[in-house]
Amino acid sequence: MEDIFYGKSYKDTVGYKIVINNKRDKYHHFLGGDNWNLPECPLCKQSMHQIISLDLKDDRLSNFQGKQREELPLFSCLNCSMQWDDQFFKIDFISKRATIIQQKQVDKEQLDEEDRIAVPIPFLPTILKEFKKKDYPTSDEKYDDIFSDLGVEYFGRVLGKPVLAQGELNNKCCNCHEDMSFIALISGENFMEELEEKNIDLFFGELILYFSFCTKCEIVKVESQSI
Repeated sequence: MEDIFYGKSYKDTVGYKIVINNKRDKYHHFLGGDNWNLPECPLCKQSMHQIISLDLKDDRLSNFQGKQREELPLFSCLNCSMQWDDQFFKIDFISKRATIIQQKQVDKEQLDEEDRIAVPIPFLPTILKEFKKKDYPTSDEKYDDIFSDLGVEYFGRVLGKPVLAQGELNNKCCNCHEDMSFIALISGENFMEELEEKNIDLFFGELILYFSFCTKCEIVKVESQSI
């Protein structure tokens, strides 16, 4: 259990917290916006939520860089059950367009109108802040503390070894069947003061969305785990 969820191996891979920033950094990472042409949710019949966009000119993301890749969007519909199971999307970096390859969710449920998150999510600049010692789940206690901080101090983690809510990720590419690279996780439980001050609702359930990317096929996978 320790090898899967926490332990000394976690300190060997550098990671970063996604933190809201009041002014733009030299890299253009941001929350929300609508500069990508994202697919329409087949259940909600509206564009999916552009949650986080990562600036691939940031050398910390060099493993994901490639020809004509300037920005990588992390997205899903947050208003229905389609986010509950694995999703695969093809990314067209030239036209800034994404298309659905596969969505495995069978149950069809939508949030009540008063609980729905607006599309698009309001734009906010963010920065990637390198983990400190306390942000690595090297012990059972630190593992629990991370889940207490996630969604309160910050709302996502980029790179590093993914902190798991339930079990190991099944991040095989649906096209080439090779291992995809974990890129980020986003918490569905967000109670950050910075969001509340700007009247931005980013609470989409007691779950975490894990994002992986196949650099060969340019496919993003979204995997959900309950907290």
